[in-house]
Amino acid sequence: MKFKICDTHFPAAWVSVEGLNLLRLDSRYYSPQYLKDNDLLSSERFDKKTIGQMSSLVKDGPGGWAFKASEYTSDGVPVIRASDLVNGLDLSNAVYMTEEKHEELKQSECLPGDLVISVRGTPGRAAIVPDSVKKANLNAAVVRVRLKENWIQNGEYITAFLNSPFGRRVTERIANGAVQNNINLTEVRSIPVPIPAQEVQEYIGKKIALSERIRSFSNTCFREAINLFEQIYDTQRFKPNNSTSNFIKGSDLQFNLNSQFYLPRYFDMEQHLYSRGLPVKSLKELLRSKIIRSSTPERTDVNSIPCILTSDIDPYEIRYTSPSLYITKQVHETHSGKLEPLDVVYTSVGPPVGEAALVLKQYLSMAVGGDVSILRTKKELHPGYLVLFLNSIFGKMQNDRHSRGIRQRRVYPENIAEFYILLASKEDQKFIGDRIVQHQTLNELSRKFMIDAKSDVEALIEGKLDTDAILSGKIKAPTWEDIEKELEGI
Repeated sequence: MKFKICDTHFPAAWVSVEGLNLLRLDSRYYSPQYLKDNDLLSSERFDKKTIGQMSSLVKDGPGGWAFKASEYTSDGVPVIRASDLVNGLDLSNAVYMTEEKHEELKQSECLPGDLVISVRGTPGRAAIVPDSVKKANLNAAVVRVRLKENWIQNGEYITAFLNSPFGRRVTERIANGAVQNNINLTEVRSIPVPIPAQEVQEYIGKKIALSERIRSFSNTCFREAINLFEQIYDTQRFKPNNSTSNFIKGSDLQFNLNSQFYLPRYFDMEQHLYSRGLPVKSLKELLRSKIIRSSTPERTDVNSIPCILTSDIDPYEIRYTSPSLYITKQVHETHSGKLEPLDVVYTSVGPPVGEAALVLKQYLSMAVGGDVSILRTKKELHPGYLVLFLNSIFGKMQNDRHSRGIRQRRVYPENIAEFYILLASKEDQKFIGDRIVQHQTLNELSRKFMIDAKSDVEALIEGKLDTDAILSGKIKAPTWEDIEKELEGI
């Protein structure tokens, strides 16, 4: 016997001498969950390899002495940070270094096929550098693992393991640090990975590869929408005056007597919109009903109907699968915050205030609480175009202009209705709006396949994955063709 759990209600275990790691005599290392995980990982149902055994090189990023955050640039070679490793590699908010700096720090260069792993803060988050990223570099919170040639094809499976709850706990166990968890290169090399049959690795790995391909296509849709939007609004030419004072004629005063409302930058914004040669409309002219702000209904302990709050919304994303609260079906039927397909939800009490997302039909049934506004557009205004506008600098500035409060900001429906928007042509609105719909839809699919792959890893380790069906070909991994069918008509 190597260990015995003392009490299910108290995290303690007896560990025999042969179960001890003499390099780790801290009690956390022997937490019951870690011991049970290690026991499962030692199963004879599959082989086990360490990152060090599967790699030819493990290299960390440059320290602060070699590359400072102040040296980040807006373009050039992307710098992979731990914050970019969320459900894979997402460089949509990437920072960059110059080509010259990259050449100077060539030792930490990342190429397509490299495995990158976070080693600080939340160690163990991992991704494969895709073919679309021709080269990149690292910061000090990330390491690069160059897999041996015979292991490259298994890179996606390895990331699925590392990102799974099981893999994260394995890395947490290895990690050290009183204030901030971190792992060094030796510890990275020591991370064990269960190795099932090649067909099983490929089945799981294909889901990760498909997730990354979907995300890449989603980002392409988003960039296309942004590019046309910026052309229409001529955002490069928009340079508002950031002065914090202004002189206003009494005749120019409006319903709002808040001094912030009259700052020069907001008048610059209005002038810029009117200079574009397109109709400028207030939102109240383009909505088919008054903006809805309901109350937050009573929660239920039963996971019935999601009710989303400000904290559940990010730009172009609604976390409807893990909402802040649930409500009963009876409450949902009569609740004024009951949502419909293609509603625009807008965070109105926060922080954060002024973030918008689209309600897709697959999210329903769903409702909103009292800190979220619902906007329903007329035919003249594409809801996807409205979402991009609200999340743009022009939407955010108008939110800043109209919102009130010091600690907690809030913007009221009657104020949102006064926001000005450029009414682009129907063709341009459709081009932009359809791509925002695709962007949100694809991101949901990408997350789904990433979660499925991690669940497969858990099932594999626990002996619940139907490996016989995978080996016989009865169960096949989803393909890009399946995604194209799902996107038909969107």
